[in-house]
Amino acid sequence: MIYKEEGDLRTRIPNEAIVRVKECGNEVEIMYSLTHSFGGITKKIDRDNYVVVDRHTGEVSNPKVFSKNKKRSDSISSVKSSLKNLRDIINTNCIIPENCKWITLTYSYEMRDTNKLKNDIHNFNKRARDKYGSYEYISVVEPQGNGTWHTHIILIFQHKAPFMDIEIVGRKIWHQGKVYIKNIDNVANIAAYLTNYLSDMELDEAINNGVDISQYTIKEKEVASDSDSTRKKKFIKAARLSLYPSGCNIYRTSKGVKRPQKYYDVYGDVIEKYKGEITYKKVINISDDYKDFQNTIIYEYYKKGLPTCSIINKYNEE
Repeated sequence: MIYKEEGDLRTRIPNEAIVRVKECGNEVEIMYSLTHSFGGITKKIDRDNYVVVDRHTGEVSNPKVFSKNKKRSDSISSVKSSLKNLRDIINTNCIIPENCKWITLTYSYEMRDTNKLKNDIHNFNKRARDKYGSYEYISVVEPQGNGTWHTHIILIFQHKAPFMDIEIVGRKIWHQGKVYIKNIDNVANIAAYLTNYLSDMELDEAINNGVDISQYTIKEKEVASDSDSTRKKKFIKAARLSLYPSGCNIYRTSKGVKRPQKYYDVYGDVIEKYKGEITYKKVINISDDYKDFQNTIIYEYYKKGLPTCSIINKYNEE
């Protein structure tokens, strides 16, 4: 049986080790694996089937059928993976916060048709571009406890984002319900802010829709009100993840939105290249006694362009 646990943060990545590097704008993720995983490499053939290629012999298995998220936990895991990809995409594109606008679009009625939702987002962007000029966008759908949907859109301009009057946007561009517009130039980490927002559920919403709050963590955070001021509300951490239906396309982007760049390099050379400040580190130990397998995976996250600080030395002390 495989289990994972947080490892010792003082565990070092050898300077000569090959690591995977993922560049997301000003964020850099370094991933080091002590050993390769056992088994083979999974390759998708089509929507429903895949094969496994043996790492050592190159032998290809017979086609296998993907599991269709039979368990709710599988679906939640897929949503978490999608939100992680979303964070990377936001970090890659929202480098200059004052060039971005975050808009929440709601419906004045119970909207449950996801195809209509997709078309409404398309029409919103068409009308908004006619009025405010060209921009790239990242749109994210958010299920509500009562089965309806909201949409959040980040507009990414090549210049400082224009002033957008909430009445005009609501009446002439969206005209489906209420609109909330938020400037995010004062948000330290836009990606984390938005994805946490999508994961959590207000305590009142959870109680009104019969969510068993005993299994979740309750936290309090500040949210924007209609007047763009903030107020404190209680949220259930990660409770909204279970509302996303299996196979749901959580986010969409315009064609010009960039994807993170991934490559492999020597750890020492990567550190020398970025000379950045480590902002977060995670060490995971994996063990399977039945297959006599052990591994350690280390993640390090950096900010580009900042001088290396003593944090990295803290991990390597004693």
